[in-house]
Amino acid sequence: MMISAIFALGFFASADVPPPDHVGPWQYADGRIVEDDITYSDWEAYFTARPGRLWRCGIDTESIEDGINGFGGSGADCSLSSTNPSPVYDPSVTLYRIPCVVHVISNGSQGNLSVDCVESGIRILNEDFLALPGTNGAPGTDVQIEFFLAEIDPDGNPTNGITFSNNSTWFNDGGNYWNSLAWDPSRYMNIYTNTASGNLGYVPGFPQQGIAGDTSDRVVVLWSSYGDCSTQAPYDLGRTLTHEVGHYLGLLHTFQGGCDSGCSTSGDLVCDTNSESQPNFGCGTPSSCGSLDPVNNYMDYSDDACMNQFTADQARRMRCTLEFYRSDLPEVGPGVPLNLTLDAAPESTIESAGLTVSLQIEETEPGALDPNSPTLDYTVDGSPNSTPLTLNPTSDRWVGATGPLPCTASISWSVAASDVTGGERRLGSFDATVVDNLDVLFIDEFEANGGWTVGGTATDGQWTRGIPITSCDRGNPTSTPDGSSNAFLTDNSTNGGDCNSDVDGGETILTSPILDVSNPEAVLSYWRWHNNSTGASPGGDPFTVEISPNNGSTWVNLETVPGNSSESSGGWVRKEFRVADFVTPTDTLRIRFISSDIGDGSVVESAVDRVEISVQSCDTGEPADFDGDGDVDFEDLIALLSTFGPCGSPCPTDINGDGSVGFQDVLLLLSSWS
Repeated sequence: MMISAIFALGFFASADVPPPDHVGPWQYADGRIVEDDITYSDWEAYFTARPGRLWRCGIDTESIEDGINGFGGSGADCSLSSTNPSPVYDPSVTLYRIPCVVHVISNGSQGNLSVDCVESGIRILNEDFLALPGTNGAPGTDVQIEFFLAEIDPDGNPTNGITFSNNSTWFNDGGNYWNSLAWDPSRYMNIYTNTASGNLGYVPGFPQQGIAGDTSDRVVVLWSSYGDCSTQAPYDLGRTLTHEVGHYLGLLHTFQGGCDSGCSTSGDLVCDTNSESQPNFGCGTPSSCGSLDPVNNYMDYSDDACMNQFTADQARRMRCTLEFYRSDLPEVGPGVPLNLTLDAAPESTIESAGLTVSLQIEETEPGALDPNSPTLDYTVDGSPNSTPLTLNPTSDRWVGATGPLPCTASISWSVAASDVTGGERRLGSFDATVVDNLDVLFIDEFEANGGWTVGGTATDGQWTRGIPITSCDRGNPTSTPDGSSNAFLTDNSTNGGDCNSDVDGGETILTSPILDVSNPEAVLSYWRWHNNSTGASPGGDPFTVEISPNNGSTWVNLETVPGNSSESSGGWVRKEFRVADFVTPTDTLRIRFISSDIGDGSVVESAVDRVEISVQSCDTGEPADFDGDGDVDFEDLIALLSTFGPCGSPCPTDINGDGSVGFQDVLLLLSSWS
């Protein structure tokens, strides 16, 4: 998958020295920060030395100008020149849910955030935007905008919504990292943690300026000021992310325009926030414009401890921004009360007879499903098609098929169903190639001992064949990808109940028996799982697959999955390779899967299932249609008769392949006459 290549590049790129064109502070691996030839011991020392303390937020608000004109006029309700707090934008209308991906960028020793820390940032967003009782955000306005870590990545694979990269340039907010790391910004809110160019955070522009959906569209937060694991007092309660997401949704600073009194057409364009002449720091009670400054507002520069409020008009402005400037981003409503599950895992090849799907639809609320809504949607070489799914009352499954498909065609497909209010759930899309013939030469789903061997230097967590345990949650799989019972897993033990059973102290190697891959068109495929996203120092332990053409004498790398890649946060991933692209076809092939613990203090969980070798092919068409015009006719008969008798090779008119064109070939031709 393309993403894995991107993260591999990020992992190996850049030494810990600033490039010549770097602008702003640079943090080294030992924690020192250097800017303009001045060295600071840490971020607190850096911020303290900066006059004006305007590093709280790095967005440029000097020259605000709309980049989008209208959207049928309604976009003017939340432009960068005015706000119309119409009741149509009241939070009571509906709940918006925004999928997020958090890209954690480190330089090896600085910038590492745990999965728990990342999740805390999203939790704090919801405390503040939903004004959840019993939290710091309780006194505020319930904006009815909810955030969640993405569950499906842009390629349709399960994800935890977190990526890890180790790159000193990216960590110091350079190198246009978003071009390599961003998930579709029109569908995901991309959050990056790094040094934020010496600010606590920033967004590069307002959505009203036209940045929405661009690869550079993002929220950036100083890594040490993120979530409840922050060490950046007094900005250590996670409110930096809340502040920057406010900008991401179209809010200006409360001190924008100073004491301007134009209400909805000047200042911060919001009438129910008091004006203030300048940003506030700390938690005082100043009155710079004749009324109390909004020190408790998330869009001021106050300390995290005194921030607890969006106003009602700010809420309407943000919801208007979602409606007209980020309309593809949110899911609408309280979540669709349907769960969709495919009975069979998607394959990367589909036989030309067509794709058949069987879908289980669970209603989490009785009567939620619109029975006319389930569909199988697919494209054939980019041409869209759709067919309804029908309920099989015997199996309680929704089934459907595409019908015949052309060989070699590229297929992209998904299944969808809606509730009675129109809310949609969808699985996919999944990509596949159509073949006429799929000849499976070898398959092992590990339901029995097939001659695989285990070795390596690991002191714990060795490969074990078995049924995935379900009582632990340390990043291990709890089911197989194909519906079978068994897989090979690292340890697969509860360890007496504490679940401390991952790979430790080296590598564990799973090696196949000897396999015949002498067909030059043979394709090797397998499902793999790798999770290195938790522990004190996640992201440093790779998963490697190698093949040997000579019974293990030498090995060739098939793929390496870095511990900080998007495919190292759990989830089954299917991979496929043409063996001849790596080694000469052979009947003494071996495969080995290596899960490694080479880093410090991280959890390593890996698994492998359904190793398969197959040959994919397309039929060549009617053998007697020698001129390829789609018909077997007189022209083809004349071509055959003109070569009557013994013939060499190739000899297309020798239909039965006996080395001579004769009466049997004539009879075969006449039987195909059209």
